[in-house]
Amino acid sequence: MPRVLIVDDEHDLLDALCENLELCGFDVVASRSGNAAVEILKKSQFDLILSDIRMPDGDGLLLLDTVRKVNPKLPVLVFMTGFSDIAAKDCLTRGAQLVVSKPFSHDELMQALRKVLPEFSL
Repeated sequence: MPRVLIVDDEHDLLDALCENLELCGFDVVASRSGNAAVEILKKSQFDLILSDIRMPDGDGLLLLDTVRKVNPKLPVLVFMTGFSDIAAKDCLTRGAQLVVSKPFSHDELMQALRKVLPEFSL
């Protein structure tokens, strides 16, 4: 069972993602900020991190940079809104495995997860 940390400051989206991924067999931990996620990562191991980019109290790029220093091989999937001033190319250059634009469907998310977690049958 893949273990995933989901980081997003949008409460409804975070709750929906957690519920959907738990129903798909993921072991899910949620965080509402990048800084809180960094603290969680100091204590726990994950197969995947799903993170928003723009959040108060530690954005997704800071989280991405921190993760890459601690564990360069950990897959990270970065969410982007259509209003972000950060290009997908910049996220990939900094070490994100994949970028998914909001809004996205459940099927689109599962396709993305299959790409970054091929060792799990999703």
